[in-house]
Amino acid sequence: MSGPAQSLRRLVTFHYIPTASIMVLSAILSSGGCDRSPSGSTPLAASVPPQAATPQRIIAQGQILPEGGIIKLSATPGDIVSQLGVAVGDQVQAGQTLLTMQSRQVADAKLKTLHKRREDAARQREQAIAAAQQQLSATELKLEQLKAKQAAAQRTAKLLDLAKQLVDASKNVFQKLLDISANPATQGFVGELEIDRQRIQVAQAKLDYARQAETQKQTSEELAWSLQAVELERQASSEQLAAAESSQALEILDLEIAAAVEQSATTRLLAPIDGVILAVNVSKGESSLPGPQIEMADLSALVCEIEINEMDAPTVVPGQAATITSRALGEQVLKGQVVQKFKLVGRPQLRSLNPLARADYRTVTAIVKLDAPSTEIAKDWLQLQVVVEIQTSPSTESTTASGLMPVATQAAHETL
Repeated sequence: MSGPAQSLRRLVTFHYIPTASIMVLSAILSSGGCDRSPSGSTPLAASVPPQAATPQRIIAQGQILPEGGIIKLSATPGDIVSQLGVAVGDQVQAGQTLLTMQSRQVADAKLKTLHKRREDAARQREQAIAAAQQQLSATELKLEQLKAKQAAAQRTAKLLDLAKQLVDASKNVFQKLLDISANPATQGFVGELEIDRQRIQVAQAKLDYARQAETQKQTSEELAWSLQAVELERQASSEQLAAAESSQALEILDLEIAAAVEQSATTRLLAPIDGVILAVNVSKGESSLPGPQIEMADLSALVCEIEINEMDAPTVVPGQAATITSRALGEQVLKGQVVQKFKLVGRPQLRSLNPLARADYRTVTAIVKLDAPSTEIAKDWLQLQVVVEIQTSPSTESTTASGLMPVATQAAHETL
């Protein structure tokens, strides 16, 4: 095969070429090839009139999904389904019970018991605080009484001084009587009986003084010991009151109740959002297995998650129009707009519909949001694998010297 023909074959293999350019090249080849210079040098480039740039299009695979994703709800593995409240296609509200497990009754009974225990603990705490306050008040009253007795004992110390003065006075009188009796000039005025009587009074005064001193000492010591004991009792009552007020029994029960509430919540599945039930993977009476029991989604807005070849990714930006087709949809064409393009490059997650397609390539994920009419059509085709065509803006830099503009790279088409 001649050189121009080989060049054309290579060009046709790697690029989609506008129809006008193919006709021009075919005409050149059919006329015997490109003109050569008289000296046999490299053939001159064919003269092709410049054409208007045609919009590029990127073709990629995608999957129709709810904009908020498919919510998969799972129950505790091994538990038995006691009540199933929804079926596929049901419209549910947020917070609605979808499924109840058999362990719900046990969890509710445990929670009820914990609430009763908390009520008893709260009542006991109030009683303990009241008793401690009452004991503290009684102790403080006793302490005040002892302090009053101590003040009275201190006042009796003055009476002891008077008793001491009485003893001294009795001694003085007794001594004077002795002096009078010893004086020959005056001894006739005092008899022995009077001296003995005064001696007895002195002894009685000393005895009374000793008794009062001992009584006062004993009373002071008893009051001191009583005050110390009552002070310790008051301190113990204060500590008992503080312990009753700072008891952690209620807090511990509150934690147990919170844990029981969480455990009880796992015995039923509630709808987290308003949406439609897509799948029910369990029946009443069955044991729940690992994996989702119920799948649901909000179908008010749908998107198409597409995988763009890394070589085509730079040409895709938000705002570009996209058309979506599939054999399952027949003649129906879905429309949407690119709203987001991610920055991560990775392996494709969607398998190509072409068994001979390349596998050694990388993709960038982008999101196409479907318009309202397309959303109504696609509601019945969630997770459908589709072909997405994105109209990108023309690139003047990609125009070749011959006026040929590549439409899509071979790699992008071979992945489909």
